[in-house]
Amino acid sequence: MRVGFLGPEGSFTHETAMQIVQERGWAEVDFVPCEGVEDVVNAVVAGGVHVGVVPVATSLGGVLAEAYAAIKSAQVRTLESIERTCSYHLLAVAGTSLEEVTAVLSHPAALADCRHNLSKLLPEAALIATASTGAAARRVAADGGRWQAGVAPASTAALYSLAVLASALEDDPQNRTTWAVIGPAT
Repeated sequence: MRVGFLGPEGSFTHETAMQIVQERGWAEVDFVPCEGVEDVVNAVVAGGVHVGVVPVATSLGGVLAEAYAAIKSAQVRTLESIERTCSYHLLAVAGTSLEEVTAVLSHPAALADCRHNLSKLLPEAALIATASTGAAARRVAADGGRWQAGVAPASTAALYSLAVLASALEDDPQNRTTWAVIGPAT
């Protein structure tokens, strides 16, 4: 079975896809990271993956319009919805101090879910949107600059050899994100 997800590895969607696979008992699964929500939907339509996992809403940020539009306009159906709490962490290159960080990268929904706490922690930092939380962490690691940090899952720190500068950044500890598991229309 091939499972497409909003990638790269280390995104909350990747974690959610792995959780779904484990809970369903699916065996011999290949995870296929996609760069954007539309890419996941297109992979399902084209048959490149059997199912796709995409974020569709957060309790703080609301509906993710891009995801709903992509799903609605394509020949796919929602097989189920998965909701879970996300705990956001600020990740940076090892040795980086908070005082050095002038830019914070992440998925727009993650930035929205942490907006208040980020403004208290780093009031002067620019917030820069990336395709996913995993993409933010990967970019921070690849660039290697101590001026930037990414908001992502804690587990992503080890994946990209980053340090955790701050934990539990979510403005509401009970925040919920909803993902749609999508499959072909027929």
